[in-house]
Amino acid sequence: MDAIEIATPLVKRFEGCRLAPYLCPAGKATIGYGMTVYPDTGKKVSMSDPALTQEQAEDYLGQVISRVEKALDRLVDAPLSANQMAALISFVYNIGEVRFSASTMLKMLNAGDYKGASAQFDEWDHIGNVVNAGLARRRREEAALFLS
Repeated sequence: MDAIEIATPLVKRFEGCRLAPYLCPAGKATIGYGMTVYPDTGKKVSMSDPALTQEQAEDYLGQVISRVEKALDRLVDAPLSANQMAALISFVYNIGEVRFSASTMLKMLNAGDYKGASAQFDEWDHIGNVVNAGLARRRREEAALFLS
């Protein structure tokens, strides 16, 4: 399996899919598989936006995952296995490219410190200053996949 085939079910399971706009735990307008911005237009999701079809949600998911994979190809200098790439796709899908590009995790990866980089998943399990149980579970699974 390639990284996208491994990452897609992981992202789907953790993000869930809601076709109508909703507020995520961080209070942001969200739609589909955890999107806060439409990948085709760059427009922020609004609570007044119309619902998506399942087909649109799947298409948007594919677009975002593809963009994340390209961003990782651009940002990460260290060689990655399919599992490592899949874990990072899920992670960056959730936190965003901008935050990842400035992260200690990326610096450690590019220095070849895979073990140190894997420990960084745990640093991203908060909403505000509070540990979120769902994020903590996701980060444990991403770290385990990264190390497998």
